Amino acid sequence: MKKLVLVLLLVVMACSYASAHDGDYYFTFTGVGSSFTLEAEHEDEAPWKGNATIWITNNSDEPWSDLHLSLFAVQQPFGVVFKDASMGGQDPTSSQSGLSWTISPDQKSMELVFTQWVGVGQTAWFKVYTDNTATQKKYGLSVYPTSDYVPEPSSIIAMLGGLAGFGGYAIRRRK
Repeated sequence: MKKLVLVLLLVVMACSYASAHDGDYYFTFTGVGSSFTLEAEHEDEAPWKGNATIWITNNSDEPWSDLHLSLFAVQQPFGVVFKDASMGGQDPTSSQSGLSWTISPDQKSMELVFTQWVGVGQTAWFKVYTDNTATQKKYGLSVYPTSDYVPEPSSIIAMLGGLAGFGGYAIRRRK
């Protein structure tokens, strides 16, 4: 029985991903767009691949629907890349539902899009897989949120009602 447990344990360990020096990054954003980019550096360790968990807090005045990630060189040569399951890595995961992603052809940037927006005052997390086996050097991660925010219908109706009121007032004032 002990041998069976030991064999099963070894099989599970052999089949799991080797995750090295996973990193947690915490960012608080006060605005939306590339002008609000924040950065963090990562000192990697063997086996030079693993997950980066990015915690973001929305202190801006609108909800977010996208998160843009880029890798940058801290030390040369630079060879760290993003990878999903189709590239031999792991697919990104998130606290937000409806997650989809695009990795650039050079694998140095990734866009995460999610249907469950990060609301004002909320915190969310995203986990992405990086592979630094090519150069094994210190690298950096830059992050910024964007928004496809469109006001809800009741806000649009209220705005149109206000404009109609101003229009009516202007016409009445002319008479």
